[in-house]
Parts: sequence; structure tokens; C-alpha cells
Amino acid sequence: MYLLDTHIVLFAAYAPEKLRTPVREILTDTGHDVYFSVVNLWEVAIKNALNKPHFEVDLPVLRAGLFTSGFKELSIKAHHILQIQHLPAMHHDPFDRLLVAQASAEDHVLITADRKIIEYAGDFITIVANG
Repeated sequence: MYLLDTHIVLFAAYAPEKLRTPVREILTDTGHDVYFSVVNLWEVAIKNALNKPHFEVDLPVLRAGLFTSGFKELSIKAHHILQIQHLPAMHHDPFDRLLVAQASAEDHVLITADRKIIEYAGDFITIVANG
């Protein structure tokens, strides 16, 4: 089972050519359970609210497209929050920490190209990088 980091969600939805072939194969293989998190949607909603140039994502359309692509949604649960206390304190992005905690608690592989997450997660989770 796989959990997607937010930038992977956005690449999968809007620029799949930016993903390396092994990642695209995972995302399109119907034999894999691939999850996006409510955390991804929350992070995108906050970025939308900042009105950054060249960043405008229609959240309902994104979410519907993820379901259409066969991805499953992972809600935030109490045991995900409790898992955060077991993570080292070296990475302070709350979205990244929660995604790592969710992946760890659910025994999912987190797909990311974020070097900070890869370095931070260490032994807590297996990371598949696309970049």
C-alpha cells in the first residue's frame, strides 16, 4: 500500500510526465492500493488561500479526479496524531510530519521526492523517491 506526498498528488493529477517511470507504474497498476490523504487536500487548500501566482487548484475537481484514477482517501485519525510523538523532531513541516506519521501508522510506503522527508523519515518509513 502506498501513500502520496502532496507534490506527487499534484504531479499525478496535472503533470504525470514529471514522475519517474517506476512511480507512474505504481500509480497506474490496479493491483496496488494507492492512497491520498486529507492532509494533501488541506495543504493544497492553504496554498490556494495564499493566492500564489501560478498555483490555483480546484479542490473538488482534484479530489474527484483522484478517485477516478482509483486512489483511495485516507482520513486523519487519532492514531496518526499519536504516531507523531514517535517521530524525531528534526523536521518541522506539520503536513510532512503528519503524512510520515500516517504512512508509518498504516504501514504504507510514502511516495515522495522531498529530500527533507527522505532524510527525516529514516527508519520510520520506506520512501520511494521520484526525483
